[in-house]
Amino acid sequence: MSEDKHDARKKLQINAKKKDILEVAQAFGMSLNKNGSSYQGEFQGHDTFTIYPGTNTFLWHGRGLNKAMSVVDLVSVLKFGATTQEELDANFHKSVVELNKIELSEFVPGKIPEKKEFKYFFEESSDATRAIEYLENERGISRETIDHFINLGVIAQAEWRNELEDGSYFFEPVVIFKNLDSNGRVIGGSAQGIEAHPEIPGHTHKSGHLKRVLSNSGSNSGLKISIGTPKNVVLIEAPIDLISYYDLYKDRIKDTILVAADGYKPEAYWKAMAEVMLASPLLSEEMKSNKEWALKHLIEHPDQLLNNYQSFIDNSDNQTGQFIFAFDNDIQGRNFIEKFKKENASFSQKIKVELPTKGKDWNEQLQLENKKDGISQSKSEEIEPNKHDTFSNFSETVSDSEKKSNPSIRNESPTQFIKVFLTREDKKGKPRQVTQIFELDEPTNISELKTDLSGRLSLDVLGVLTLDKKKEDYQDAKYALEKKLKKYHFVLSYNFAKEHIEYPSPEEIQKFKKHKKLREAEDLALFNIQNDGSQIEASQ
Repeated sequence: MSEDKHDARKKLQINAKKKDILEVAQAFGMSLNKNGSSYQGEFQGHDTFTIYPGTNTFLWHGRGLNKAMSVVDLVSVLKFGATTQEELDANFHKSVVELNKIELSEFVPGKIPEKKEFKYFFEESSDATRAIEYLENERGISRETIDHFINLGVIAQAEWRNELEDGSYFFEPVVIFKNLDSNGRVIGGSAQGIEAHPEIPGHTHKSGHLKRVLSNSGSNSGLKISIGTPKNVVLIEAPIDLISYYDLYKDRIKDTILVAADGYKPEAYWKAMAEVMLASPLLSEEMKSNKEWALKHLIEHPDQLLNNYQSFIDNSDNQTGQFIFAFDNDIQGRNFIEKFKKENASFSQKIKVELPTKGKDWNEQLQLENKKDGISQSKSEEIEPNKHDTFSNFSETVSDSEKKSNPSIRNESPTQFIKVFLTREDKKGKPRQVTQIFELDEPTNISELKTDLSGRLSLDVLGVLTLDKKKEDYQDAKYALEKKLKKYHFVLSYNFAKEHIEYPSPEEIQKFKKHKKLREAEDLALFNIQNDGSQIEASQ
C-alpha cells in the first residue's frame, strides 16, 4: 500500500475517534441516563451499557465486553450489530467510514448531553391490510384481538426507511406499536417488520424481520394498554407477546395494565404502577386534580414513589399492587425476574411470576394452542423467524388440478433457480413490483414438494438477487448473519407460498451468475485491502 493511502486511512481513523461518544450514542438511538460521572445506556432492550464521557469510551457488561472500547467500537455495535471482540474487529473499517460520513461534535471531556425529545414522525397508512395479515396469518393472533388493538390506537401500519451500505435506500412495511399517554399522545414505541429481509446486514434485521425501538423512546418503548380500573401490572418483554397474552386470556383479564417495554426496563414498570396508584380511590385530592403532573412528579422522585407505593399496598387488599412478570420462559427472562426481585426485596410478596408453559414466549404458546384447537395458523418464532410456517406434520400434497391451474408449478423437472415477485411501496406510497431470483442449494423438483396447510414450503438457498427497477442487489448466504451450515456450505432458509414460485428465464439466470461473480471479485478485493491494513497496523 502506498504511503499516501496509508496516511489517508490513519487520518480517517483519527477523525472517527474524535467524535463525541455521547452524541454518537444518541445519534444511533441509544437512551442515556446519568449515573454519577458515567451514563447508563439502553439500546434495543439491552440496558447494560456504561458510557464514560471523560475518556470517550464504553463497556457492554451484558456481553462480557468489559475492556474500555472506543467510539468506533460503539458504531460497530449500534450500526452493524457486533456482539463479540471478533465482530468488533471485523467491522472496524466500516465503522470508521460511517463516523466520517456524519456531522457530530468532537469529544470534549466533561460535556453533558442534552436529552433528546421523542418525536413520532410516521405517516400511518389508511389501509392496514398487510399489518393485519401479518399478525393474523404469521403470528396466529385472532382478528377480534387485532381489531381491538387497532381501535385502541396502539398499533398501526407504516413505512420504514432502510438505508443500505452503498447509500441507497428502500421502504418496507412495518407494524408500529405505540405507547400513549393519558391524552392519546404517542410518547414512544417500536416497529416490527412485516416482510422478511435477511439480506440486510446489521442488527436491525438480525432475525430476518426488522425489529427496532423508535429513537429516543427510552422507557416508553414498546406497548402499553390499560383494562378497567387497574389494580396490578402485567410485565411482558415484547409487544407481539403482549398482544398474544391478551388474545389467550382476554376473557379473564380485568383491572390490569399490560406493559411490553422491549426488554427489561424497571422504570417502565414503576411508571405503570404509578398509574395504578393514581387510579386508586386512595389518591390524595392534590394528585387527583392533576394526574399528569402527579405521574411525572412520582417518576422524577423515586423515593417519593416508593413511599407512596408502600402506603398504597398497606391500605389495599392482598391482590392489589402486584408486579406480575409474564416474561419469556428462558434463562434471560428468569434472570431479569430475579434481578427485579433482588432490587426490590422489601416487597417481594408483591412480585408474582406467570411464564408460558408451552413454548418459549406467549406468541409460541398462542400458536401451539391454535394448533391444538385445529386453527390453521403458520408459525413464526421471535428469535428465529426464518423458520416460520413449519408445521410439517400438517402437510398436504398439491393436487393434479392445482398443478394445471397454477402455471408456476407446471414444470416437473428439477431446477437450481426459482423466481418470486414481491410488491413494495415507494416513498410516495405507490406500489411497485420487485423480482427475486434464488439459487437453491441443490436441484429441486418444486412440483413434488409438500406444503403445510397454508400452502407454504421452506427451501434453503445459496444466494438471492433482488431486481428493483434500476437497482439490482445480490446477497450471498455465507455473508448473512442468519446463515447456517449445510453439507459443507452456508445457506439461508426461506419460506415461500408455493403458488408464487416461478421459474426464471435463461437471461435472468445469467444475470444472477454475473452478479455472483462480481460479488466474489469485490469480496476478494476487500479482503486484500483489509489484509494490507492489518499488516500495516501490526508493523506499527
